[in-house]
Amino acid sequence: MRALSRRQREVLEFVTRCIRERGVVPSVREVAEHLGLRSPASAQRHLQSLVLKGYLRRIPRRMRGLELTGSAGAPDVVHLPLVGRVAAGRGTVAEEVVEDFLPVPRHLGWQEDCFLLRVRGDSMAGAGIFHGDLVIVRRQQTALPGELVVALVGEEATVKRLAAEDGRPVLRAENPAYPPIREEFQIVGKVVGLLRRYPEVRS
Repeated sequence: MRALSRRQREVLEFVTRCIRERGVVPSVREVAEHLGLRSPASAQRHLQSLVLKGYLRRIPRRMRGLELTGSAGAPDVVHLPLVGRVAAGRGTVAEEVVEDFLPVPRHLGWQEDCFLLRVRGDSMAGAGIFHGDLVIVRRQQTALPGELVVALVGEEATVKRLAAEDGRPVLRAENPAYPPIREEFQIVGKVVGLLRRYPEVRS
């Protein structure tokens, strides 16, 4: 890696601390104010230098579109888009709108062709997928029977298990309260992971 100037190292240390403590990259203005730089343009030049030297990586189509690389002393991660919501129950429209980008470890095999969807409902409780969970989905249009998929049924997206009845594909819930979906659907991805935030235990 190319050496950093004193000011570049200060910028990198501030960015790293913000990501670890707040979970977000600081804005250019925040970098300038924290380090006493005369203008945001000065901070932007230092950030660009860190990108060129391989300590930061740009993320397209994202506000504050930077992330630390493994060379910056942080775990190498990929920022996956959180897209709409998934109906795991009665259904809700899942619009292709990116709500946020969340970091997940790259070494676990999740790459840029994956995205995140928030689950609503309890139809997949038997598979350990609960209301509020984030499923990690790899974009693909085919899957094997028994695999968990995200499918579009009309204009609604849902998480279900792909199955077959009399040679025809169906979507099955993991909750006996929900019947199989036998109408026409389109697979948009395969569920390859799960993120869950556990509530804090207060004494």
